[in-house]
Amino acid sequence: MSGDTDCAEDATFTLGAAQAYQRPTSIHHWQLRDLISAADNEQEFYCVHDTCIYSFNADTKQSKLVTNLGWSANSMTCGAGFIAAGGLHGELEVRQLSSDEVCFKGSVGSTVNNALHVAPHSNGVARLFVCCNDSSIKVFSLPSMASVTVIRCPCPINYAALSPDGQHLVAVGDCNPTLVYQATPTGACGYC
Repeated sequence: MSGDTDCAEDATFTLGAAQAYQRPTSIHHWQLRDLISAADNEQEFYCVHDTCIYSFNADTKQSKLVTNLGWSANSMTCGAGFIAAGGLHGELEVRQLSSDEVCFKGSVGSTVNNALHVAPHSNGVARLFVCCNDSSIKVFSLPSMASVTVIRCPCPINYAALSPDGQHLVAVGDCNPTLVYQATPTGACGYC
């Protein structure tokens, strides 16, 4: 199979027509659209609308307010039992979904939090990866929000994701290369 394969011809990723739900989202930045995330269960997803995060249950068709951030989020994610939202001026709020406990509400810098990613590290501890416009990825341990490391990158980072085995971190940004880092047991990352 060549690299120019049209995916629509080779695979079917969905069945039937899409179902539309009346759960609006808001866009507060002309580029950043990371404002919806699937939950850890099959029927829920989360979305940002104005200054709020809502959950929506596809089975019951019901929305529920998760939190009013008090600021407009431009990035949001959930995973490993946590939900996090980031803002245009370094704002960050992180909650544990099972208890609705706020793990952190404050600032992690003064630049745009372009994207967020939550995943378990190879040691089993959940990590929050904050992709920033200051050319860094800030890594925190959850739920404590203890700083694990700050990865300095060659450009502003638009998204990062940890591999399912917690061994590699991949990142993309405002530069051409895809950056791949090897995660160490202590949480530090080295460029591969």
